[in-house]
Amino acid sequence: MEPKKKRKVVDTKLAIVKDLDEGHNIRATANKFSVSKGIVQAAKENKDLILKEAESNHSLSKARIIKHNEINVILWRWFATACVRGYPIIGPILQGKVKQIDSELGVEGGDFLASKGWL
Repeated sequence: MEPKKKRKVVDTKLAIVKDLDEGHNIRATANKFSVSKGIVQAAKENKDLILKEAESNHSLSKARIIKHNEINVILWRWFATACVRGYPIIGPILQGKVKQIDSELGVEGGDFLASKGWL
């Protein structure tokens, strides 16, 4: 499942759980979200798992944004300085530098991908 679709499914399940917590019955919730009663029942039974998954997805995406923004800022400063000094900068050099910055930040995993698409 694509990440965007998975996120939408998790958000829908979370909304269903919240709707049930507000006291709505299964049939009303199913009608509200245009899903089957079985889906609502499954969401009710797996409430703890859904809440945990929603929290972990939110935390991970927020952490990636913060970390990658820091990498972008540091790389931009390095790039601006290198351009002023007249160094020739090409894609592989940027990719190598961003990997170096990622490892120097010391964040676990060093998971930043400096792909050609990232450039």
